[in-house]
Amino acid sequence: MFTWRESLAKAIKYEADGDAGNAPVATLDAGDTGDGASDQNAGDKGGDELTAPDWITSVPKEFRDNKALWKHSDFSSHLKESLENSDKLASFDPEKALTIPSEDASDDVREAFFHKLGKPETAEGYELNDPNFPEGLERSEELEGNLKQWAHKANISAESLKSLTDDYNAHMAEMFLEAQAAYDEDLQVKTDALKAEKKDGYNEFVLKAQRAATDLGGDEFIQLLKDSGGLEKHPTFLKVFGEIGSRMSEDTALGGGTGSGGGEEVFLGFDGKPRMTYDSDKKQE
Repeated sequence: MFTWRESLAKAIKYEADGDAGNAPVATLDAGDTGDGASDQNAGDKGGDELTAPDWITSVPKEFRDNKALWKHSDFSSHLKESLENSDKLASFDPEKALTIPSEDASDDVREAFFHKLGKPETAEGYELNDPNFPEGLERSEELEGNLKQWAHKANISAESLKSLTDDYNAHMAEMFLEAQAAYDEDLQVKTDALKAEKKDGYNEFVLKAQRAATDLGGDEFIQLLKDSGGLEKHPTFLKVFGEIGSRMSEDTALGGGTGSGGGEEVFLGFDGKPRMTYDSDKKQE
């Protein structure tokens, strides 16, 4: 029986001699026919089927049907590929090898596998980029902390979570800006409509709305409106509380009444600054 080294030596000698005319022809069944013929000559294309090259006859019979060898037109091509694969094996680092855990693998084996994929040792090992949200959209450290815990439980790698949160934060910022632009546009339309309705009495109407809101809800209510995105300036709010203020039997000034010195009463707006006064602001006798 030929050894692998003997088959290589025979192939090298065959190529060196170049005695193609005396070389036996490879057959599909890797056997000799007795007369030097074969069922299919090497090099015949036979449609799209792969055919055995001439040099395959120098290989031991048990390997001649291996189609991985047939793709090489000569032994040198096969040898080159073999040496390249050998170099790859020589540089192989077992520590970097990944073996998918079996169904009955222990928790330690599974954990080691996911750590090789980039899962940090603890949830605190995840690092997330600053989302750089636009003004009005706040970063939630509590949410990010939960995301890290969930990611660690789900065996997600550090880079995967960072990429995921970057894309999510960018999407949230875009949606926030679109919603804000739509809100501002709607606010302007409603404000213009209220101004057109009240005409010269618009400023007085706004003052009555602010005074009514303060009298009925107090400072806590006003602060709630401000914390909710400036609802104290929204046309719908102004329209409702302006009507309430107009029907109140007695108007009350914002920021205090007549001073102890008997001076003229000063009306203040939500911003704490003096407002323009109107006849309707004065207490009725």
